[in-house]
Amino acid sequence: MADVAIYGSGFAGYTMTAAALEQGQRVIVVERGPRANRQRSVDLARIRSPWELVQSGGRGGGEFGPDDRTPRLFCLGGTSLLWAGKWRRLDAVDFCRRSASRAWPITVRDLEPFYRAAADRFGLDIDDRADMAPVRTIVEASGLRLVRIALPQPVLRLDQAWANLETHPNLQVFTDVERLDFELSQGEVKRAFAKVGNDGECIEISASRHVITAGGIASPYLIHRLSGRKSETPKPFLGGYMDHPKGPIGRLMPTRHIDDLDYMLVSRDDIHVFALPEAELLESGIGNHSVFVWGETRRDQSLRSRICGRWLQLNINCEQFPDPANGISLDDPPEVRWRISSATRRDIDAFLDRILPRISALFGPVKRADWVAMTGASHPAGCTPLSASPLGAELHADGQLPTLANAFCVSSSGFPFAGSANPTLTVVALAERLAQTWYPG
Repeated sequence: MADVAIYGSGFAGYTMTAAALEQGQRVIVVERGPRANRQRSVDLARIRSPWELVQSGGRGGGEFGPDDRTPRLFCLGGTSLLWAGKWRRLDAVDFCRRSASRAWPITVRDLEPFYRAAADRFGLDIDDRADMAPVRTIVEASGLRLVRIALPQPVLRLDQAWANLETHPNLQVFTDVERLDFELSQGEVKRAFAKVGNDGECIEISASRHVITAGGIASPYLIHRLSGRKSETPKPFLGGYMDHPKGPIGRLMPTRHIDDLDYMLVSRDDIHVFALPEAELLESGIGNHSVFVWGETRRDQSLRSRICGRWLQLNINCEQFPDPANGISLDDPPEVRWRISSATRRDIDAFLDRILPRISALFGPVKRADWVAMTGASHPAGCTPLSASPLGAELHADGQLPTLANAFCVSSSGFPFAGSANPTLTVVALAERLAQTWYPG
């Protein structure tokens, strides 16, 4: 019998596995995807999305190239083999959001030690750069916030990390799992049954604890299978789905503070984005959207020499508030029904009305787009939110399923609100937090 069974091998699954092994625990990892069959990984990851497409919004990653829109991967290492590598905390304001039905049950201060633990585990520098202080000063004086996104090179992928971890004698990894079933008894998961590979070999998995560490779409599906109601017809629909829609909002012609803007854009190891002050967001209720400046493609030249009278593109990364009409139908495969609503567009307009004049006053003329053509970023979140008093599909603050004492979930599906930051760093911090709860010190 294992101490922990972990379902999913992305960043959360890797973190939980490594933390358990460090404490001498026996660990079983279950991954739906294969080890090396990339086409099968992509095929398994297909998502039905009859409204807005669920697709990668990044600028290419892994072996897929910059034009691929595969939204996720099923394989050992998960979507780490695909993602663009952006590490960013959620902001304090993201933990302060409230609605009638959801709120974060923890604060950014509660999570800060685990952001640090996540950074230590993966060798990340997630702090503001001291050399950016002069730029930050002029940005803040203009009523803006400058937010750093760590982008270490090369992008961190987990295939080699898993290869190293698999040498541990206390670890078993099963890939190509075609089907999972769970046996429940007296409010606990008694065991799981994994059908492995084309030959249909059935593996019995007994563990003291079971942790779902899949992505924001697969986790709700697995939680439903754990609920003991998997045969329900019609399949349940879980609302509150969130993504980070993104798209071009206008163009900037730099005429002032060009050297400062150049210094902000030149780094290869991070990106800096503009946002509104957090107090203003709380007062106004506007989403915590981020504005990216794209123009740093020729980093061997200064901005002065490379703009040559050309405009720099401004893009938005949006916070999408939870909406009960946006969600996941728990079929196999799951169907994602989400759209960029008129309420989201009104919120974006209110944000642009405030932020673009400030960017213009600081750096030069801005030509605002007549229409913001947005696509998803494949940062699914929110359908099984953490809660101080969980109901229905909600989770306890530590990720425990409310009806099962030994079943937990660590995933972006647990975010009550998702800000506009890539969810990876927060997912890893939540994994570190759960591990610390189990293994103090």
